Amino acid sequence: MKTKIGVIAPHDSLQRIMYVAKEFEDISFVPYPYEQLEEVSSILKKHRQDVDQWFFSGVLNYTYAMKNNLITADEGAFPLYTVPAFSESFWKRN
Repeated sequence: MKTKIGVIAPHDSLQRIMYVAKEFEDISFVPYPYEQLEEVSSILKKHRQDVDQWFFSGVLNYTYAMKNNLITADEGAFPLYTVPAFSESFWKRN
């Protein structure tokens, strides 16, 4: 039986994650998109029993779930290293 991982992410990030997830044949990744951060709460409550583990697209949605006691540290993870979503010019100050 495949391990089932629920992926919680905004739509644009979710597409990238699911593209890479195809490489893992022994793991089933289930997408759970959201538009507003508060939707993470209902996703976790509604689908808690549907997956073995949660993968969050980043620290923001993971921290939201932890601070609201929606998951424990053993139930979820997020990538420790990410590539910035915006170009370098976005971060420059004039």
